[in-house]
Amino acid sequence: MADALYELRNYYYIGAYQQCAKEAQKTNVKTDRERLEKDVFLFRAYIALGKSSVVLSEISADVKEDVMKAVRLLGLYKSQTSKERVVVQVEELANNTVDDLALVILGSILLSDNKHEEAYKVLKRADLLEARALTIQTLLAINRFDLALKNLKQMQEVDEDATLTQLALAWLYISNGKEKLQDAFYIYQEMIDKFGATADLLVSQSAVKILKNEIPEAENLLQLAEEKDSGSAAVLINQFLVSSVLHKNDDVLSRILTQLKAEHSDLAWVKSYLEKEQLFDELD
Repeated sequence: MADALYELRNYYYIGAYQQCAKEAQKTNVKTDRERLEKDVFLFRAYIALGKSSVVLSEISADVKEDVMKAVRLLGLYKSQTSKERVVVQVEELANNTVDDLALVILGSILLSDNKHEEAYKVLKRADLLEARALTIQTLLAINRFDLALKNLKQMQEVDEDATLTQLALAWLYISNGKEKLQDAFYIYQEMIDKFGATADLLVSQSAVKILKNEIPEAENLLQLAEEKDSGSAAVLINQFLVSSVLHKNDDVLSRILTQLKAEHSDLAWVKSYLEKEQLFDELD
């Protein structure tokens, strides 16, 4: 049976959030669950586009479905500076739901909050390909390449050609080092050729180029990514790294840092940089 949400999901997975939202608005579904999942991906796309307020206005605090509760918590997490209370609610809902898609969303929040052990426990309970992909991200974050590879093999047994499986393969290629870097680059290029370029895919290609010490090529890819999403944290961080290597003037680095501090102060990379900056200031 054809998957009515196939295109919609793929757009979301590669970071084509605007296309995902448009696809959701025109996709016809037959079952209540399909309708619910369509709305879930629509709302997740809105949140990724920085429109959490739209989602929070449409999902009431007393919504019944666990997956919609999870989406609302995602919107709250992304929109609030103080996240501790939201994370407590995430963990509480994760302990009480059996909805696979809800578990995926809750696990993604815990992963964003660097709660790797908690994220792993939540994600392994969900029987979805996206759960396995997020599990791989979690394991790579704590340098458990062996377990990440095991999860990849499970994904390949389910659907070797799926977008998520190919993305996960690229992540492992990058983690594996130089001999597989070009293979990762080709995976991203195949997706660009098939679905169109997104900031996420271009940033991923730039990361490969950085690791191969092909910095000018990385800079060119990041310029293309910036045209797609000038406010992307991944774009900004990689631009900062590339600009540092290319010895760009201080004004360029300062502009990037200012934007990161203003728009992405809750990111682990930004927090780490600020801590080091404060340490150097104290030493001076």
